[in-house]
Amino acid sequence: PLFFQDVRGLDALGSGLRLLPMIGGMVIGMIGGSRLQSPRRGPDGEPTDSIVSVKALVTAGYVVMAAGLAIGTLTHAGSGTGFTAAWFAVAGLGLGLAMPSAMNAAISPLSADRSASGTALITAMRQVGATIGVAVLGTVISDAYRSGLHLPGLPAAAASAVRSSIGEAVQVAHAAHATALLGSVRGAYTHGLDIMLWVCAAIALASASSAQA
Repeated sequence: PLFFQDVRGLDALGSGLRLLPMIGGMVIGMIGGSRLQSPRRGPDGEPTDSIVSVKALVTAGYVVMAAGLAIGTLTHAGSGTGFTAAWFAVAGLGLGLAMPSAMNAAISPLSADRSASGTALITAMRQVGATIGVAVLGTVISDAYRSGLHLPGLPAAAASAVRSSIGEAVQVAHAAHATALLGSVRGAYTHGLDIMLWVCAAIALASASSAQA
């Protein structure tokens, strides 16, 4: 959203609409994964093993997600909506393949009286993981953004505001009518975004490897 709003200059509605391809990819992945996990019917009509094992499906999902995120690292300040929609959709497809299957595999072995506590534990782990992920990835993108800034001759107060966040930086650039500064902060933020996506892709590949263990 910050890329669309502060780098591309779109409003909140436009930013939200451009995130829909990821949701669409997730839906397709979840539907496709469910069908691949559905038991096949044997010659006698009895259900047999599913088309794809859970381990293979989760691994494939993480690999697809990593591929989408790796493509996303090519994003720059002038990237069009079609390009971002494409890698959003691929990353969402991978997530839709991996996440439901992994959760079902974790819960299905539990007995009926323990399934509720197991579901609650997994939900808590997801929430904690999301919080930690936001903190870690936010630090990665912020550090990369600040390291990519070049602010020669900018007053100390303005430079501090620019370094604090991309939103503050865009406001400072617009207030000063500084086109060069605006281009610099947008380029620095996009560079930080690319670094963060490389980290995400590496995590996805590590998850794919662990799924095979």
